[in-house]
Amino acid sequence: MIKKLITLIITILFLGTCITPTLSGFKQNIIKSNFYNEQTDDDVLPPAEQWNKTYGGSEYDYDIGLCVQQTNDNGYIIAGGSSPPGPVHYSLLIKTDFNGVEQWNKSYGELPGFFANSVYQTNDGGYILTGNIYQSESIFADVFLCKTDSNGTEEWTKIFNVSDDDNGNCVKQTLDGGFILTGSSILFSEQYEALDAYGWLIKTDSNGNIQWNYNVPSLSFSYSVKETIDGEFILTGGFTDLFSSENCDIFLIKIDNNGNFLWEKTFGENDFEYGLSVLQTSDQGYIITGPSEDIGSGDSQIYLIKTDNFGNQIWRREFGGDNYDVGYSIDQTNDGGYIIAGYTNSFGSGNYGWIIKTDEEGNKIWDKTFGPYGEFYSVEQTNEGGYIMAGQTEYYGPPKSNVWLVKVAPDYEYQPDLVCSGKFNWTDIKPGLTFTDSFNVQNIGGDLSLLDWRIESYPEWGNWTFTPSDYNDLKPRDGNCTVKIEIKTPSEILKTFNGTIIIVSKHDSSDYCTIRVYLTTSKTKTINTSLFLQRFFQRFPFFEKILNQILI
Repeated sequence: MIKKLITLIITILFLGTCITPTLSGFKQNIIKSNFYNEQTDDDVLPPAEQWNKTYGGSEYDYDIGLCVQQTNDNGYIIAGGSSPPGPVHYSLLIKTDFNGVEQWNKSYGELPGFFANSVYQTNDGGYILTGNIYQSESIFADVFLCKTDSNGTEEWTKIFNVSDDDNGNCVKQTLDGGFILTGSSILFSEQYEALDAYGWLIKTDSNGNIQWNYNVPSLSFSYSVKETIDGEFILTGGFTDLFSSENCDIFLIKIDNNGNFLWEKTFGENDFEYGLSVLQTSDQGYIITGPSEDIGSGDSQIYLIKTDNFGNQIWRREFGGDNYDVGYSIDQTNDGGYIIAGYTNSFGSGNYGWIIKTDEEGNKIWDKTFGPYGEFYSVEQTNEGGYIMAGQTEYYGPPKSNVWLVKVAPDYEYQPDLVCSGKFNWTDIKPGLTFTDSFNVQNIGGDLSLLDWRIESYPEWGNWTFTPSDYNDLKPRDGNCTVKIEIKTPSEILKTFNGTIIIVSKHDSSDYCTIRVYLTTSKTKTINTSLFLQRFFQRFPFFEKILNQILI
């Protein structure tokens, strides 16, 4: 009776559990898609795969990446979980650079289980996560909200008990600095029979304290939320029937910034459909994707629904083959079209990660599969116009599964206006020394190009001063703009530091350049001579008289 309900929860989210030992044995692997299917319309070729990496633990771990976002330093943050043999599970938070090279990984929570389903980089450079946590010996989960700093160090965690079995599916930071999260809960009887299910929305302040909450009507599941341009919220999921496995409809609900219901729309052209990802589009309407399943045949297509700003359907598209295909995530692209990520079982043996690029009317331009034995759960268009996807792959064979991160090139050959030259490898520098260096910034755009740029970020070690730190109206004919660096080195001796200076266009975050920095300190420290002499003469004043006589 509730088989479809349980399958819906487990297979869509893999949302179940998480914890906190150090992942010292965590490994990063690089794989190449030897098998992929490229389908195109009008002979449009899909962009090339740039790199393809996996991250995972032992040969028996089941690891999964459920959410990916490009970070302020142009790297990536991935949230997910790991299920080694046994009853415990671990959350995963993995930070990589822009080439997918792992920089650090973290885990959070306490036994017996803690699982991260969604991550979002916060205004202070840290991260906010949500998911579910199993406490003590309970068979039911609660929702957690976890805030970390930029290095993934936990700052605080809040636990929310909504009903019997709760799951946090999506979290975002809001315009007021707080957080909005959505998820679903199931109410059980004493005999563990499912009595009700409902989606919900929770708004917190910047410290994770609840300000208000909204419950979706009974018999519902909620998977995705976004803040709209007017400061309100759009929510999607599905209305289902606990006592039937053959009916589910998509819902789209608008909530104001105080948690009050504004309007609701439902959609459904097949037996079992639900919304897994929603966002507001550039025309202030909405776009939704998810699976559309035919119960009789067992087949599923990926649907794409576009609405106006009141949720009225404008058009609907479907993609898929003859088997089971699911769309998990969607992003609007720079050209006004859309990129969908999910998986397909229609183009080979097993599941393949699948991305579909459409125009602004939802017509397919190209698609590309990756695999075999993999699924994508999250996609974003990157700053330079390419695409990043996260999911899981069994490339190395079951029972093992790895977190999967794949980068695809832009649809076009990107031509930036902003370039910079310089690479710093400072060696044997005295600790505490202040010294200077420089690099160049140039506009290589067309003759009429005007470039406004700024220093976006630089290493956290040392004290840095840039002159200038920003610049307006740089023209191609101006040639190089020289940026002077003044840096006071860290006080540690015999230590190596590295990092990146990022320079970005003020009006186009995809137009940026980077300067790599390496510094090694020497064995001896720099002495502040004036301060040393001042203290010396205070203690031995007669030496000052002798020195003055010598210098006269």
